[in-house]
Amino acid sequence: CDGMDDAWERTRFGTLSRDGSGDFDRDGISDLDEYRNGSDPTEPDASLTLHLPAGLSFFAFPGPVADAHATCQTLLTTLGEIGAGSNLMRINEQQPSASSPAPSAMPRTSRWNPGIGYIARLSSAHDIAVSAANGCAAAPLEPGINLRGHPAPTVDLGCFAWLETNAPETVSAIGRFDPRTGRFEYCGWLDSGSGSAPAGTDFPVESGRGYRIDSVSGDDLQLPGCP
Repeated sequence: CDGMDDAWERTRFGTLSRDGSGDFDRDGISDLDEYRNGSDPTEPDASLTLHLPAGLSFFAFPGPVADAHATCQTLLTTLGEIGAGSNLMRINEQQPSASSPAPSAMPRTSRWNPGIGYIARLSSAHDIAVSAANGCAAAPLEPGINLRGHPAPTVDLGCFAWLETNAPETVSAIGRFDPRTGRFEYCGWLDSGSGSAPAGTDFPVESGRGYRIDSVSGDDLQLPGCP
């Protein structure tokens, strides 16, 4: 058993001879990881640069994750951050009655989920090549605080426009952490009496960043611009 569905293998490779460890399209992502990520193992993925500054930052993998970055352990090793007091964290979005869920350290063998937001605390700045999104998976939200990325925003997408594609009860506010100031910038709904309109900071939405998404009711996060 190679972990890949037989019908999927026949459709992509025309054979069941591949065991998942190879990299058919030579893009740095194994056939098995392409299957897990829902990407095409016969088409090399385009790449972009993910910038992780020194100190605290919020990030998200926009597309399939290469083997060298596949887990918390391998990413820290690749970055040379093992033993440097560095940490990679996530929040428990399903924690009951948590208005501000505390981040917890990622288990070293945990795999990254494209589109989910994570928190990094690193000793040095790093630029890493990552695969761009070749599609956008559904992004369900939990009521409360969520961390999400936008895999493929349009060049001109800002916080206000992203907010407006989602109902106020689905997304009440979107926050972006600024590593330079150590603070969040937000846009959210403002009730003016004659209706609600976006207010706050209309910051640009960028692939590779992790965003705080506040949701009242949950539901799927809309991702304008996704292919």
